[in-house]
Amino acid sequence: MYKAYQDSMAIVREYGKPNDFVTMTCNPKWEEIEEKIADPLQSAQDRPDIVARVWQQKLKALLKDLDEGVLGRLLARIYVVEFQKRGLPHAHILIILEDEDKPRTREIIDKLVSTELPDKNVNPDFFDTVMTCMMHGQASLKVGVPAFPIK
Repeated sequence: MYKAYQDSMAIVREYGKPNDFVTMTCNPKWEEIEEKIADPLQSAQDRPDIVARVWQQKLKALLKDLDEGVLGRLLARIYVVEFQKRGLPHAHILIILEDEDKPRTREIIDKLVSTELPDKNVNPDFFDTVMTCMMHGQASLKVGVPAFPIK
């Protein structure tokens, strides 16, 4: 772990501070996972081999998209994979962009960071996907910390 930290710090010294923080979380309801689990009595938790394989393929595709400049031309990227409470993989990815592609205004940043829900009447399938896969409530209550419920 210390070597990975040292490598990351060397990358930051060479290329500068990261511009974007991207996360990717495994969804046990991904079609590719559910299709591969033939036994209806099993779940993704019972088949970490399938989850890991699908996760790795999707992470590889995301990293390829980033490398190809979907958010701008990359100078460098650093990522780490951790496992969340139910054992599902989750990636934290820091990217360092070419100087010309770094977001410099509030308007550009607002275009990159979006919390808009799709219109249920215009695109009901997309709306349902966002509501089932991306919306979640607070993980736990912390005494003294304000909580803002998602409705």
